[in-house]
Amino acid sequence: MLNITKDSNGRVVSIESDGHVVLTGPIRGEVTTTDGTVYDVSEVAVEVQEDHAAEVAHLIGQRYADEGHPAAPAGFTYDPAHFDAAQEG
Repeated sequence: MLNITKDSNGRVVSIESDGHVVLTGPIRGEVTTTDGTVYDVSEVAVEVQEDHAAEVAHLIGQRYADEGHPAAPAGFTYDPAHFDAAQEG
């Protein structure tokens, strides 16, 4: 069971779970895995089936790439080739 504790200002102070958790960031809505499982990713973290963790994280990342991320500067374009080169560098 997922338990997210926030302080009086709404900031997350702890995330506890006995399962697999994917941190979501400031995204809202749902993602659907290839087997049709739907996860609501509106909260800061979501508990997922073990075999869905990587796919849900990828789906969230894809939504940020497609829709933008609220913390990204105006005009920012995600370029995975640039990111991969920077990581190798």
